[in-house]
Amino acid sequence: MEKIFAFRTVPRILFGIGSRGRLAEETANLGSHAFFMASRTPLEHGDLDDLLSSLRERSIQVEICPGPPSEPELAYVEQARAQCRETGCDVVIGIGGGSVLDASKAVAALVHEPSTVREIFDGQPVTQPGVPFIALPTTAGTGSEVTPNSVLSDPDRFIKQSIRGETYWPRLVINDPELTVRVPIQVKIWSGADALVQAVESFTSLGSNHLTDALAFESFRLIAGSIEEIAHGTDEIEPHVAMADGSMLAGIALANARLGAVHGVAHPMGVRYRIPHGLCCAILLTPVMRFNEPVVREKYERLSVVVHAPVIEWIGDLFRRMGIPPDFRGCRIPRSDVDILIRESLPSGSLKANPRPVSATDLTEILCAILPD
Repeated sequence: MEKIFAFRTVPRILFGIGSRGRLAEETANLGSHAFFMASRTPLEHGDLDDLLSSLRERSIQVEICPGPPSEPELAYVEQARAQCRETGCDVVIGIGGGSVLDASKAVAALVHEPSTVREIFDGQPVTQPGVPFIALPTTAGTGSEVTPNSVLSDPDRFIKQSIRGETYWPRLVINDPELTVRVPIQVKIWSGADALVQAVESFTSLGSNHLTDALAFESFRLIAGSIEEIAHGTDEIEPHVAMADGSMLAGIALANARLGAVHGVAHPMGVRYRIPHGLCCAILLTPVMRFNEPVVREKYERLSVVVHAPVIEWIGDLFRRMGIPPDFRGCRIPRSDVDILIRESLPSGSLKANPRPVSATDLTEILCAILPD
């Protein structure tokens, strides 16, 4: 018998080529003073000028805030939140990759909160309602546009974790695949790898159910059929549509089912050694899948049918063809730090959702196989 489960997602999604053209109309329904947080490169190159003009033509005031230079760190989010509050914005628009969306999501949720961002990050409850948030993803990767959490980093303590809850849901998602076409190829590779990892992990997570399985399976099918074209630099729109769709479906699945050991380890490893998140997840995926295989063999067999090969070997070969290394030997991670990484990984909610229980000994074996000698 199916276990009892809850399922939630964002109230409204606009998906498709050209959907970004609806931004001004949709924003006008939610507020009149927008806090516009966007990736720095398209802002600087003028790629977003049409969107900004359309907002102003609707008499919407716009405050521009460049997104975080890399990971969304607590200090950056606190500064952006102060700017949003001081300018009296009543709607937040986030346009960018996962870092921008996570930062802008936190700003929208916490703009009126008396506690500091650090206090919320450390577990203080949110007491005040935020303002509506509109998410426009520009990468096919994190799925942050459809999750009720914001992944933030505290570099002083080497902590990367989610703050989550009802207040973090975007009010509206505008997912226009055309926004992903001009993204640098390396970003496409790493974010695409992250999306594939999220499809696999949400499909096999302890929190999975028949609804999330359907989403994660379709996500895997879409990504598996398009990611290599993206990695080879195609500008064709069809694979970008498939990747944007697959990434979003994986985000909806993980928001309800959680993830697994890959993300449990990737978060502390990435923030401690400044390794791009998608790269970190990609290197961890196949060893974690081998560890999990005894308890999720049937689900792996279903994924294998999609790619017409044993799925673990197929993913390993795919990542090699995409230029992703099979281990961390180029990342200068001291093997002596294994105990630190294990200590920082074990409390993770993602690790707890892994389909097979993971002990410190298990993590040691997984990590030592892919760290420098």
